[in-house]
Amino acid sequence: MDVFVELKPFGDLWQVTHNGAVMACAVERSQAINAAAGLLRRQLKDPTVVAGMRFVGVELTELLSARPMNPNWKRKGPPIETEYFEQAEAYLQTELIQSEEMDLLAKYRKALANDDFGTALDFLVQLGEQQECSNPFWKVVERLIPGVWPTQYMVDRRAKGQREARIATIKQRAKGRA
Repeated sequence: MDVFVELKPFGDLWQVTHNGAVMACAVERSQAINAAAGLLRRQLKDPTVVAGMRFVGVELTELLSARPMNPNWKRKGPPIETEYFEQAEAYLQTELIQSEEMDLLAKYRKALANDDFGTALDFLVQLGEQQECSNPFWKVVERLIPGVWPTQYMVDRRAKGQREARIATIKQRAKGRA
């Protein structure tokens, strides 16, 4: 079954439809393309799904080259500086590692690709602990904590206490004391 993605002017707006259902409207054409690309991001990564898509008023290349969405658009709380994930990964040993660490690294990268920052940070911390990383790594991880693990929104006291204890350990490592 083919999937139709159509971009057309609608009064003063640009409207993107997906199989006839409106998925986004924007003032400018480029904004509508960016919105559609963001909403279809997972489908556009899969070549078999893309092969079954038909485009009207927009080219596949326009959607693929669209500016990536801000990963913070849907979140409450402070923004996440996603560059810190890349900086932290630079401190990790990613070549010639054990299969257990390789699995963690793959899970970390998958979570990061899916914008699941909490899970990605969890795997990143586990990798840092297994590789006994030094305090520069932990300083970068410490910068990620306020946006990714904001404890002020947690209701479960036990989980909040565990999270705060883990954060305290990370902060101690960042200072070189753990």
